[in-house]
Amino acid sequence: MDSGQTAITTPGIDSAALLIVDMMNDHIHPDGVAARYFGGLSDSDRALIIANNQRLLEAARASARPIIHIRNEYRCDGLDCGTTEARVRQREPLPPEVPHKIIDTWGAQIIDELAPVGDEILIVKKNQSAFWFNPLDQMLRKLGVQTCITTGGAAGGCLNDTVREGSGHGYEFVVIVDAVYKPFHPILPSLQPYAELATTDQVLATFNSDSSQET
Repeated sequence: MDSGQTAITTPGIDSAALLIVDMMNDHIHPDGVAARYFGGLSDSDRALIIANNQRLLEAARASARPIIHIRNEYRCDGLDCGTTEARVRQREPLPPEVPHKIIDTWGAQIIDELAPVGDEILIVKKNQSAFWFNPLDQMLRKLGVQTCITTGGAAGGCLNDTVREGSGHGYEFVVIVDAVYKPFHPILPSLQPYAELATTDQVLATFNSDSSQET
């Protein structure tokens, strides 16, 4: 995967929103369910994606771009979960006393390092895709957003589904390959029909270029 410093060519980058998907305790934190029961991220990968998401979040805040945080949470009985039973069964079941992304639990919250502030938008989803039966599309259109700079999320799961569905809504996507989990995942090139792939440094360079033109 090319991680050079070529320019980002996606149209509408000047009207882009930062979309941060599923950077939640149960997925990311070393005490979360993913780390304790499913292997989780290595320490180096965790540090890399948290740091890169922090850099992107700080730059988006500084440039007053729309910021949308996405997380998912479910009822204990799973009645509100849109994921199919077959997909849920792909993983070994957790012990019954272990909550996983359950409403009002620590695991369903965004990690402290990336917690929303002020009036930043928070969308709670009930399926893989961030566009599934929630107001994300409506909010993006009201904000005049053409492009979603997308970070976080499992490369082969929620991130993937979000990009594919969002493309069907007419949005351009830039997926940050060193700010998703796992970083530089081999499945990411399969998203190239729907998104441009870029590194954190490439996007920050574009942000800085936009800022210098404005001044």
